[in-house]
Amino acid sequence: MLDLIARRLRGGDSVQLVVTSASMAPFLLPGDCIKVRAITDRPVRPGDLVLAHRLPRPLVHRVVACQCLAGERRFTTKGDNATQCDAPLANAELLGRVYQIDRGCRQLALQRYLAHGNGVALAWLSRLQCRSAGVSPPLARRLAVRGLRAAMRAGAWLTWRFASYASPQSAAQQYEEESAQQQARRGCG
Repeated sequence: MLDLIARRLRGGDSVQLVVTSASMAPFLLPGDCIKVRAITDRPVRPGDLVLAHRLPRPLVHRVVACQCLAGERRFTTKGDNATQCDAPLANAELLGRVYQIDRGCRQLALQRYLAHGNGVALAWLSRLQCRSAGVSPPLARRLAVRGLRAAMRAGAWLTWRFASYASPQSAAQQYEEESAQQQARRGCG
């Protein structure tokens, strides 16, 4: 499956995948449909959601840091719902960047300014969460993790609330329903 996805992305196609894990909750939920395309328009930066080649299945996580090690760019990723960062990814392990998320009748275009800005803020909070694992005493660590998780939930909610929009299909369905309701009211009056 990973080979097929990689070939399609290298060929210039975009791919649609369904989220099956809660590792990115609440930003991505199981059942969300993500659209991915090859990384060609700009370099990967913190805040981006990337599709990576990690066996046994593809991995979609947020980039929280980019660094150069021995002349090669490496990317640290983390699931928004995870407490630890993933092992750094090499550039060759990145298959594509998520550019749109569909959830029910809502769409979130990640290249929009507000959505990307919130993604950067969530990446920053994720890095703080990784660093809070070393905080002692344990009570302070738990409070830090809980506070950061609450901030990440709020960031995800704000993104979906203010940067998403109704999909054209749902707008047409809504128009038809409203028209039917108006006609029913006229018929009853």
